[in-house]
Formats: sequence, C-alpha cells, structure tokens
Amino acid sequence: MHLECRGVKFPDDKNIITPRVRESITAGRYESKEATQVEKLLKEGDRVLEIGSGLGFISTIAARDPRTEDVLCYEADPRLISFIKSVHELNGIKKATVRNVALTTDLSQKELTFYVRKDFWGSSFAKAAGEYESTAIIPTQSFNEVVQQFRPTFIVCDIEGAELDLFFNASLFGVTRVLMEIHSRVLGRAGVKRLFDAMSARDFHYDEFHSHGSVVLFSHVKR
Repeated sequence: MHLECRGVKFPDDKNIITPRVRESITAGRYESKEATQVEKLLKEGDRVLEIGSGLGFISTIAARDPRTEDVLCYEADPRLISFIKSVHELNGIKKATVRNVALTTDLSQKELTFYVRKDFWGSSFAKAAGEYESTAIIPTQSFNEVVQQFRPTFIVCDIEGAELDLFFNASLFGVTRVLMEIHSRVLGRAGVKRLFDAMSARDFHYDEFHSHGSVVLFSHVKR
C-alpha cells in the first residue's frame, strides 16, 4: 500500500504519514512549489544538494530526471532516514545518497539538538518553535566542506528557519542556483534582510521568474 504525488510513490507508514501529511500528499500540495521549480530548473549534468530532505520527494524528482548527474541529501530528523531510502527504492532511484547529519558553518558545533514533533515538517533545531515529542543529538558536518567535496551546481534547502545561520558564512563556489524556502516567521524581517544580503554578497540575486511566496530562487549572476 502506498500514496502517490506527481508520480512519486510513498510508503503508507502511519508513524511518518500523519493525517495532515497524508492530506497534503493526496491533495497534491506537498512541496508543490518546490517540485514545479526543480523540474523547470534542472540542467544537464546537475549535481543536486538537498538540505532538509523531508520525505525524499524533491530528491526523487531530481534523481529520476535524466539531466541529473548525482543527488546528495541531508536530513536531520532520524525518523525520516529509512523512510527516505524506502521512497528512493520504491521509485527505482539509484543516484541519491542520504545522510543523517546537520550541516553547519560553525566548526565549534560538533553536534546539535534536534526537536522532534508529531508532524515531521514542524521538527527543527529550534526548541522555541513549539511543543515537541522527543529530542535527538545530531552530528554536524561542515557545509563548506560538503560544497567543496560534492561540488553541487544546484542546492535545494528547506530547514525550518536555520537557513540564515547556514548560508550567512557559506562558500558557494560552483553553485549556480539555490532554491530555498524562507521561514520569515522564524527569521523576522531583519533576518530575512540579512539572508538576502548574504546571498547578494556572493553574487546571487532574487530570481522572480522561479520564486513563489516563501519559496525563493537565488540565481548566480553568471549562471
């Protein structure tokens, strides 16, 4: 038994697919803005780095596209790792790797506390974001090191408000597109401005043609 959205199949695991998540999938709304733009933006030879992989939906869409060379997924929620791998297997995905690691540019942080909430999309590193069911200690890895080693051309990021901390001191050499969900309720107006300033300082601009509300594409000026 499985669910399906945009041709991507999901195991019907009630531990992960809560009623709210199920409704989002069956209605075709789950990450629909991101999925639409990923399909439009992929280029021949793309190496896709996904930060915050959720259910493995976007990584499946990217990996099944023949233009994609490789996909590397980072997901902090330990509950989701086996689920993402199951989604990849169910959809015949071969070129995707999943890691249960938190990326950071603060090398003094060897591990972070992750707050697990009932609906997976509410889980985050922010304790103040609401009631949580449990916590998990997640090892970290240098974001800049991953960019250097994996050499992504396209980054997709949805990390529930941690995007400013991650990208503020990021090295994005070789990256031409960053599709990011911006959580303004977490960042505040000043935080959103700092994020845009940080991307602008790295020669990325707001791309109106591929942005929709909180889902923003930052394109390199020389992409």
